[in-house]
Amino acid sequence: MKRLPPIDIDVALYRIHVVLFIGWDLDAMIAHGRKHGISEGCFTPDWKSWMSAAIETAAGLCANFGESTKNSDILIWLRDNPTKASEYGPLWHELLHAVDKIALHADPSARFFAESGMSEPRAFLYEYLAVKFTQVLWNRKPEKKSKKKN
Repeated sequence: MKRLPPIDIDVALYRIHVVLFIGWDLDAMIAHGRKHGISEGCFTPDWKSWMSAAIETAAGLCANFGESTKNSDILIWLRDNPTKASEYGPLWHELLHAVDKIALHADPSARFFAESGMSEPRAFLYEYLAVKFTQVLWNRKPEKKSKKKN
């Protein structure tokens, strides 16, 4: 599959970005991060090892992308580009992990939840991210299939 340009959604309220990579390999994602100010120290051997293992087997993943106190983003990686509604499950699954990471970033003491366990801020954040990413992906022009020559 062809690597698609990353989609970067700014969650300005929490001063964080969620960056979606579809079809990218680990080295390319690290290079993108370096280019956008993420320091080399964030790409630890443990982080690289975990990411490599996940990329081998998972349909998608969600990880911290940068230092938690400085230039911090959330990385979402998908193996495949969703092109129909039934293929959006991995994206929406990873977005829920991104919401959890943002909530912990914004409130490390985990008070982002009501006593009931419910959280309207998390629900609104999930809705925001799901709508933004879905709009971008649904409005992308489909990839042109190359014609095979006989």
